[in-house]
Amino acid sequence: MKKRISFVEPIALHLPKSKLIIGLLMVLGLSFSLYSFAYIVREAFRYVSLSYDYDLWLLSDEEVKFYNLVTAFIAVIISQSFCFAFWFNRPRRFRERRHFYFVSIVNDQMALNSCFLSWFSKLALVYAITLGVAPMFYVFSLYPDYKFVFVLLIVVLFLQSWTTIRRVFKRESLKWMLVSAVAVCVIAFGMSKINLIDYKELNEMSLRKNVAHNYKLELPESDVFDAGTRAMLTKNMYLAMPKNQEETEPCLIVDGVEVEMSAVPALLEDWQSGFCDLDKQLLACRVCVDKSVKMKYVMRLKQQMARANVYRIYYAVVPRNPEYDVRYYNWLSFNTRIPSCYKEPELYREFCDRTSEFPNRIELSCKSSEILEINGESYDFKNAKNVLKKLIQNDLDYVIRLNVGYSMRYSDYFNVLLLSRKAVDEVKADCAAEYFGKLIEEISEDELQEMSRLVPFRFAEYYEGFLQ
Repeated sequence: MKKRISFVEPIALHLPKSKLIIGLLMVLGLSFSLYSFAYIVREAFRYVSLSYDYDLWLLSDEEVKFYNLVTAFIAVIISQSFCFAFWFNRPRRFRERRHFYFVSIVNDQMALNSCFLSWFSKLALVYAITLGVAPMFYVFSLYPDYKFVFVLLIVVLFLQSWTTIRRVFKRESLKWMLVSAVAVCVIAFGMSKINLIDYKELNEMSLRKNVAHNYKLELPESDVFDAGTRAMLTKNMYLAMPKNQEETEPCLIVDGVEVEMSAVPALLEDWQSGFCDLDKQLLACRVCVDKSVKMKYVMRLKQQMARANVYRIYYAVVPRNPEYDVRYYNWLSFNTRIPSCYKEPELYREFCDRTSEFPNRIELSCKSSEILEINGESYDFKNAKNVLKKLIQNDLDYVIRLNVGYSMRYSDYFNVLLLSRKAVDEVKADCAAEYFGKLIEEISEDELQEMSRLVPFRFAEYYEGFLQ
């Protein structure tokens, strides 16, 4: 059997010592430059994500470590690729017949770098713009569910940088590849420990006016809410408890600053001065109240709003069993109105007298978080809605009057308010089926207005503090 003889001369790589050292220094310098640039861009996008209510795209310590490591690996591999192009880029020697192999290696490295950087920068920009805008960063995150994508990206990028070299130098390149993998891992892991910007300090500086971060603010849950309130015509106000457990009084925060309750009318009047008369009728306050706040503070705030002629009040809520972080639902609210009689004791006394004249007067009193007293009889909240519904159906000329105590908690008050709204909505749905033979979701806008006139939501609050 004839022995196959190869006449292909081996390809040798003769690197001058100076060029080898320059290439290694290039890897270190370029890696750090690319890592620094990507790190600063990431933190800049996080800072730009700061919302109008001072909410920020936060990254946990684990996320920061992971993204730092991914950035470092990509920076080192790209720098290594530039180094390969530098090492293999040399003029053709006299009568050198296999110089095109070196040219193909250089072209392969340059094409890899340009294509990857173009693709990755566009993808990162789309991700940062789309998900870096509040509150979208509460909806989707690549970490930890999709971290395997970054691992695959790094492995593919590293192997691709060696494709042409492996094809040219065969087995000899395996030991180079092994040394390269070890060096890339060591440099990347070491570089990822460098935090060019103190991200924790950036978080604290940005969240300095964030109420949920600095105070105890747990919003009530609701399955009845309104969405899409006019942000430009809405003023956010917060009644939150200090994180110091010794404090028993809530703090009122407006525009990120604690204010006194007595200063609310002046603040709202100054805010209203920037709107025309037509828009002033649509102005509202979105009130975020912690569930543990006593109702005497909420009623006092509503009185100050009435004195500033702002009668639309939107109670901030979160849905039951939320799919995302509760901070994502910063546009949901339970919308209602404040009676203008809250301004003065005399007007409020007349209001109470008028509500007592309704033939079907339903008196409510919350005894605890589980017991509601209706017309002197106690019911648990599970059955209270059906009782209310039957009482309203007995006579549609009704009014629901809730006795608001000084020590009543806001969570209990909101549960009664929500329960009353549900009972009225069910009565309205039954009337729609009786009058129009349709579900209430199927009736027209005019028919819905007629149902609202027939079964209005009459909910009055009796609070002794307004009579003093």
